[in-house]
Amino acid sequence: MGVGIDISERKKIENELIKAKEKAEFENQLQYTFIQNISHEVRTPMNSILGFTELLHNMLTGKKEIEFLDAISYNGKQLLRLIDDILDFSRLDKKELSLHKEEVCINCLINNLKNQMTGLKKTHNKQHLKTIYNTQAKKHKEIMIYTDSNRLQQVLMNLLSNAVKYTEEGHVELGYKIRKDKNDILFYVKDTGIGIEKEYHDRIFQRFNPIYRTGKTHLRGTGLGLVICTHLVELLGGKIWFESEPGKGSEFYFTHPYSEVSSLSINKTEEINEKDYSMPDLKGKNILIAEDDEFSMKMMIQMIDGTNANIHSATTGTEALEMFKNNNIDLIFLDIRLPGMDGYEVIKKLRRADIRVPVIAQTASALQQDMDKIRLAGFDYHAAKPVSQNELFSILNK
Repeated sequence: MGVGIDISERKKIENELIKAKEKAEFENQLQYTFIQNISHEVRTPMNSILGFTELLHNMLTGKKEIEFLDAISYNGKQLLRLIDDILDFSRLDKKELSLHKEEVCINCLINNLKNQMTGLKKTHNKQHLKTIYNTQAKKHKEIMIYTDSNRLQQVLMNLLSNAVKYTEEGHVELGYKIRKDKNDILFYVKDTGIGIEKEYHDRIFQRFNPIYRTGKTHLRGTGLGLVICTHLVELLGGKIWFESEPGKGSEFYFTHPYSEVSSLSINKTEEINEKDYSMPDLKGKNILIAEDDEFSMKMMIQMIDGTNANIHSATTGTEALEMFKNNNIDLIFLDIRLPGMDGYEVIKKLRRADIRVPVIAQTASALQQDMDKIRLAGFDYHAAKPVSQNELFSILNK
């Protein structure tokens, strides 16, 4: 006859398990909130660091000075990428990362990546690397897919960044093939870099596997980039794999579901145009900047100083509303986390009064849920910190 557990003992065990589960969920949420706060607190000072670095880069001409500024900019962006990777990984691990799909023009997306690749090669001092882009286009019709444009670009940019980083000579190739028989698109990034030794092939997509060696080369990383790519590709409905041989380069492939989409909504994926980055002439226009961080305020003023606009500043939500009432304001840059009355309260009061002046949200948050909240609140656009001068000019030109 077996030994049983009485009802009271069983109830006690069940209660302990429930409490342990609740404690684990609470600790996970606490950890995630901590990461969110760290992300926000890092992005605020990085806004000034990268912003003033960009301004100095445009002012100085000395070779050494430019070299030092490039180093500051590169390492600052690396820090931001690390923070973003940790945040994305945490959300993916909790299964809280959602997609925001729309009709996307593939060739427009790749043209945007071309612009980023120019800066990427310069950052790594790899301007000599040849870049090859293999795209397809039907006559008089762009190829459209239904996807999350930001996440698809994130995957491709991560693979391109790795290819450039680990390739000293030769080329990096980006392309795609439509496979109608499989109802998918095969994206690929190929390079002529150092390759990956076979002993590391099974570990390359595993979390926290940041370092591998090829010959005398010692490579550093967080071990999160390709893990995030794998999760994102699977979320988008595809699969990812690679082929590689030491000394002969690597080829990364991933699939994405495909069915023909009308090209009528091509304007939903805006292609970056160099004209967007030109400094606009805003003589006679009044711009209000509401920002409580002293250095971010100075940086913003300096960045748009050459537009000839009249610049007004406020450090609180209440002061911003007063400034708006007393001046003929044409555009507002509004920080979300203002002391007292925050940015959401300010725009709520403006929209309730049926004031249609364009309002640009400034935020140090990198979360999609915050971007959605900003859009629903009535903002016309958002500028995520750190914001570059090119992005500011693009916003002003639009």
